[in-house]
Amino acid sequence: MVTSPPELGKGGSIQLQEKWHLTTYWSCDVFDRTVTMCGWHEPVLPGGDEIAGAGHLNVRAAAIAAGVLAIGAVFR
Repeated sequence: MVTSPPELGKGGSIQLQEKWHLTTYWSCDVFDRTVTMCGWHEPVLPGGDEIAGAGHLNVRAAAIAAGVLAIGAVFR
């Protein structure tokens, strides 16, 4: 089955309103106290505001922190 493309509005562009993010984690589940199943999980979760709205890395602060760590390593 093929999904048809969405209808385009007057501007001819699609406005995406939903945000999603992919996460990866390892977990184990025990069934009947005898069987353990472990594995990687990669769910696509709704939301993503906490990732998209997190802002960008402050380059100046990162450079200062790296400099302080480098100087600390030299004089250690």
